[in-house]
Amino acid sequence: MLLFLVLCAFLRTLQAASVPPFHASRPAATPDVFGVRVCRCPVSSSDDGGQRFRTVYDIVKSCLLTIFACVWRSAHPNINGPRDSWWTRMKRKVITMLCVLLAPEAMLLWALRQCMEAKRIAKEYNEEFAIAEKAEASLWEKVKDGFRPLPKATTRRGNGQPWTTTHGFFVQMGGFILYENEYPKEVLDYDRLKELLRDKAIDQPTVTERDLQDRSKGDAISKAIILLQTTWFVIQCIGRAGQHLPLSELEVLTLAFAVVNVAIYAVWWDKPQGVDMAMCVPLKEVGNSMPQADYHQSHMSADVPFIPRHEQQPDEDTNKRHSWLRGTVRKDHKQYNFFSFYLIHLPIRIVGSLLRPLSKVSASGLNLDQGTTRMPMFYADGWFSHGFLIVPCVFGTIFGAIHLIAWASEFPTSLDRLLWRSSTIVLTVAPFLIQFSAWMVGVVDADDYIFLFMYCCIGLIYVAARCAVIIIALLAIHHPPRDVLRDVSWTSHLPHF
Repeated sequence: MLLFLVLCAFLRTLQAASVPPFHASRPAATPDVFGVRVCRCPVSSSDDGGQRFRTVYDIVKSCLLTIFACVWRSAHPNINGPRDSWWTRMKRKVITMLCVLLAPEAMLLWALRQCMEAKRIAKEYNEEFAIAEKAEASLWEKVKDGFRPLPKATTRRGNGQPWTTTHGFFVQMGGFILYENEYPKEVLDYDRLKELLRDKAIDQPTVTERDLQDRSKGDAISKAIILLQTTWFVIQCIGRAGQHLPLSELEVLTLAFAVVNVAIYAVWWDKPQGVDMAMCVPLKEVGNSMPQADYHQSHMSADVPFIPRHEQQPDEDTNKRHSWLRGTVRKDHKQYNFFSFYLIHLPIRIVGSLLRPLSKVSASGLNLDQGTTRMPMFYADGWFSHGFLIVPCVFGTIFGAIHLIAWASEFPTSLDRLLWRSSTIVLTVAPFLIQFSAWMVGVVDADDYIFLFMYCCIGLIYVAARCAVIIIALLAIHHPPRDVLRDVSWTSHLPHF
């Protein structure tokens, strides 16, 4: 919320910067902002019948605020470990935001997986441990609760406290850490938490939904501001379409981004955001030893077998794990001959490492190493079927298809037009091709490098296409066509006499 206000103030400062006077028929320009020339265009011109114009600054400001709002609010990273450094925390946040920016449909898949599992966790917990299952309140009920005193039952503390979807999200985020002898021992997924509760090794958590909402950095005001900004941007795009005014490439890019991120935001509505520390769950003195979990027989990744996994054994002295890429490359170097290693296996491993964050999003059952104190970056409990991938694939296709709006737009060069059109085609068809390749990798053979190579190539081409449309949109806004700068005449859309 604070960063959003800082960005607004920064853009306001740019708007207030002094600029040279301009003539009515020719726009004046201010210095570049992030490589984009912010020009001051005429408010109106007699040659255009009093038609109002907007400035490049107005376009850039609206798009940047919308993109920043979507990225910042849609990124709901898991909780960091108790010993993670500032750099580790910031790196995980930045990687999550980059994934939202480069592949929002992949983040939608992660959000859907967590949401489905959160509902399942809440249902199973209430059936086994809660005194009475708490019914999920509708959106209208939540609005009414904001204007009336809460019932007495919401203030109850003790065993048998019913869980909601928010609790299910909190567990998958790594919200509960088992403490033994005053120090963190391991993060608890739901299976491990359920096992300890059955063995009476821990007390039932008494945290309520209001407690979790209080830990979240996303309050109702910040959510409302983000939704208003996104809604206003979409309304502007619809208004321009109603008056047959073209959109700039940057606006088309932002519109596609906003549509998918609204879906992500809706799915993650009940998920706490920005929680920095997990809750302590002390281990009770039960017998001589605590129940042990079989980590390596559960939580195994099978849908995308080539996904890098941190299964390297920790060093006895430093307790640090070797990187997946280095260990796998050493193994391949010993197993394959010179030409096979350098021409096939090494490139695939490098590309797979680069695509690792996106690959982990589509992997079910990511393993939890014994003794780990935080969840994997894109962890979601349980397994999911390949039929579940239809929803994010459809949204991914919609995301790419929205870029087709600028198919006939004016571009600075013919090369830019060709790159934009080819990139939008890739963005439209790639989601289904990527998931088909991932499915074939899991069905055929984990060692079959044909489908593995296809998966890596499609993923790399998709990321390149996504970067291409971003760069072209920023370049095209330097010199937008005159019709792009025409403003919407809202009086024609409003009822009047």
